[in-house]
Amino acid sequence: AVSNARMTDPVRQATENRIWRRIVPKHGRVLDQACGKGSFSRRLASQVSKDVKIFGLDIAENILTAAAKEDGGISYILGDAERLPFPNDSLDVILCITSVEVIENPDPLIVESNRVLKSGGHLYLCLHKPFLDPLILPTAARLVYRLWRRLAGKCEEHSRIGYPGSLGEWRAHLRRRLSAAGFRAIEAGALLCQMEWGLYRIICPAAGRYLLRVCPLLNRLPVSYYKSLEYWLLRKP
Repeated sequence: AVSNARMTDPVRQATENRIWRRIVPKHGRVLDQACGKGSFSRRLASQVSKDVKIFGLDIAENILTAAAKEDGGISYILGDAERLPFPNDSLDVILCITSVEVIENPDPLIVESNRVLKSGGHLYLCLHKPFLDPLILPTAARLVYRLWRRLAGKCEEHSRIGYPGSLGEWRAHLRRRLSAAGFRAIEAGALLCQMEWGLYRIICPAAGRYLLRVCPLLNRLPVSYYKSLEYWLLRKP
């Protein structure tokens, strides 16, 4: 329920819609990397000109099949974000929403995004912020469950990938690589789920600031329980 509320939160949607309307040209070409079932692609299509060409790319064919069943006028492509099937300087905007965290090395994705974006094009990243769920019991239960599956040899493939360090280290590395590729940060902000933060204020009004201080250490554990999001908007020179 919280995950769905985070995706459909009205404040988040209004923030993203405002940004997308501003950066997508009338006859632009937009790529939604790791588009999943296409929910963000379809929302983007509802906010911009009908002359905008929107592509949704994902590595999972069954997910793309489900996405294609929705009527959104989006072109879905089976492919890898590290080897984008687009020519150089061919896209105006790339959306990368809560997907770069699962990549062990973000460098190829950054290089490819830089290659296919036009000069002056935008890269929109939606990222997890380090934050421990104040509801300690669900966090502890999730940790025990993950440890049990790992010891039993039942660990899913996707839970063994991702940046090997803490979330804080990964974010610092991502900033350095984006800067080295020439991307310039022009805007950033939080995307807080209003329902979620309302619960936190009631259940755990005082402990939040202390939990935030220990998150870099907690993110080294076999479980990470992220609850908040933020966006980075970058421009290619």
